[in-house]
Amino acid sequence: MSTSPGAAPSENASAAEPVLVTIKDFKYTIPSSVAPGSKVTVKNEDARNHTVTSAPRGAFDVNVPAGGTATFTAPTKPGSYKFICTFHADMLGALVVK
Repeated sequence: MSTSPGAAPSENASAAEPVLVTIKDFKYTIPSSVAPGSKVTVKNEDARNHTVTSAPRGAFDVNVPAGGTATFTAPTKPGSYKFICTFHADMLGALVVK
């Protein structure tokens, strides 16, 4: 999977496996793909608040407090969903649903 600057892919996730997105050093680490409708947990290891907000908006949007976690449900329609951190414009990534 090709990722935008600031995003690194990790291993594939299936519907039965927990899906984890990690934020560390103002970068996302994301699975190479997730199953439709998967529960996604976002773990923020930074000392600053972040978001995982689909761009364009509407597919998912979650605020992740500094040092905390948050969850959202992946879209049910397969595709590649770009996302940003609304607080830090240089933080970009893509969630591949398949």
